[in-house]
Amino acid sequence: MKSLLTLLILFLFYSINTQALTTTFIGNDGYMEVTDGSGVDILKQRAESGNASSQYLVGLKNLGNKEYSHKQDYNRARYWFEESANQGHAGSQYQLGLMHVKGLGLEKDYELATDWFRKSANNGHRDAQNDLGAHYHFGRGVEKNYEQAVYWYKKASEQGNSIAQNNLASMYVNGMGVDQDLTQAFVWFEKAANRGSIDAQYNVAMAYITGRGVSKDLTEATYWMKKVKNNMFNKNAKDYAERAWNEHELWRY
Repeated sequence: MKSLLTLLILFLFYSINTQALTTTFIGNDGYMEVTDGSGVDILKQRAESGNASSQYLVGLKNLGNKEYSHKQDYNRARYWFEESANQGHAGSQYQLGLMHVKGLGLEKDYELATDWFRKSANNGHRDAQNDLGAHYHFGRGVEKNYEQAVYWYKKASEQGNSIAQNNLASMYVNGMGVDQDLTQAFVWFEKAANRGSIDAQYNVAMAYITGRGVSKDLTEATYWMKKVKNNMFNKNAKDYAERAWNEHELWRY
């Protein structure tokens, strides 16, 4: 079994944002109230009139949202996302990429997903930038290219995407697409950890244990490992943290 001292975790997540429409959202031309009942009718009316932001939100609604008690309809979701995406809406472009990745109402197609992620990424969408980086990293729908992976991870990281920050740090650890630089890796792991990334918190703790990229400090290691050990969302990281906690006797600190 590979030693915990050399283990650094790289996790990749896709997530479809199906947040509820609550009180207001900012459209292309200002604020509009959206609650339920007549509010939803107004939203659909604006979507049908060609408003890209409204089309995006109607698309989200059709992905299925308990707040609306709305029946899931992937075909309708795709229709509205495409209407919006063709107007350059980065969020809709990203959602279409995710639908192709996950095969929601259509066949999985990494090439089409990559095309949509690229459009969205070029429009500044940080999650699309991270996922485009991941496609270059792993060769999904595009030829593997570590330099391009680093480029897009960095774009997303600079906008505060914690998953991308953790991914970028891992590229520095492994010297993939960049010269190996453990100090720079730690900088990005720490940024991601401070933004709540459980994977990055584990990686920061391990860096403090091993002294890779930062001076050894078991007190700091204990602080970060405890966060991972007590998390309720990432069982895999939690299991690794439990082992490291006992192996390095962090309970002493």
